[in-house]
Amino acid sequence: MVSFAKLPEQFGFCIQYSDTLANMRNYYPDFVVRLADNTYRLIETKGREDVDVVMKDQAARNWCDNVTKLLGVKWEYIKVPQKEYESMRPDCVADLTMML
Repeated sequence: MVSFAKLPEQFGFCIQYSDTLANMRNYYPDFVVRLADNTYRLIETKGREDVDVVMKDQAARNWCDNVTKLLGVKWEYIKVPQKEYESMRPDCVADLTMML
């Protein structure tokens, strides 16, 4: 890992998605990571799953696919469920990707 940042709402980075009632919403991912091979990971930690999580996940995967195509730099979305995180206690980003 070369760099890692928390993405608070104040940064203004969001991904738009349509919720289960067809309303437009903004999704604010938790973290972004740049790896040594110049690829990126958009990481979401998830403790509670609500009805819109599936929509947010799909929007984030689509965003990563589109950015990868547009920039020619690989982006990948990773969701880390709280239960798995607590049971594995990963020490690094590579460990996170191995548990998914």
